[in-house]
Amino acid sequence: MDQLKKLRNEVDAIDDELIALVEARIGVVKKIRDIKKRNNFNIKDNEREEALLQELIKRGESKGIDKRIIIKIWKALFELSYQIERGK
Repeated sequence: MDQLKKLRNEVDAIDDELIALVEARIGVVKKIRDIKKRNNFNIKDNEREEALLQELIKRGESKGIDKRIIIKIWKALFELSYQIERGK
């Protein structure tokens, strides 16, 4: 049981790091939003999103991560970014 608790604590610590990374990503997205607003750029860039997703899939698969998981995670992050850029 001590080993299980230790491993769960490790997962919790990783989750804290993930939250901090998402927070950092949101901060950058807000800066991007401001630049896009000032320059009247479109919020969504389908070509960039697809190219980035393909690169992330390739990188994830090289680490043994199923591409469906990569797609789900990053599609959620993209949607969060679009909501922030739309001011929601």
